[in-house]
Amino acid sequence: MPANSSRQKACIRKRREEYRKGLENYYYIDDEFRTSQDHAILKQVLMDVPRTAPNIQVFSNERVLSSIERILFLWAIRNPASSYVQGINDLVTPFFAVFLGEYLEGVDIVNDFDISVITDDVLFQVRPWF
Repeated sequence: MPANSSRQKACIRKRREEYRKGLENYYYIDDEFRTSQDHAILKQVLMDVPRTAPNIQVFSNERVLSSIERILFLWAIRNPASSYVQGINDLVTPFFAVFLGEYLEGVDIVNDFDISVITDDVLFQVRPWF
């Protein structure tokens, strides 16, 4: 994020637009258009996502897991030097907790949190900035 607070909203808008375009170009496509490397990345992501913080209820929700899947796949595509390695899924959980905390003032997402109060639009906006 820019240190200048007047530029932060524009930066967030730009990053969210980049994320949306990245999903259109790489994630929401037919499998026949994926490279063999993309298939391998997606396969590993799909194996790891269900293992993400299994003891925390919010991370067993299908909408949350789908969001994590999109985040991880696009991150790996955009970071080919490191790509995706097992365990990166665990790095997403603090981002979710912090991000959702902004929308749910005082709500503990770890214990008995009802994810249904979060809209799909809000979940779409959750994405790491790394």
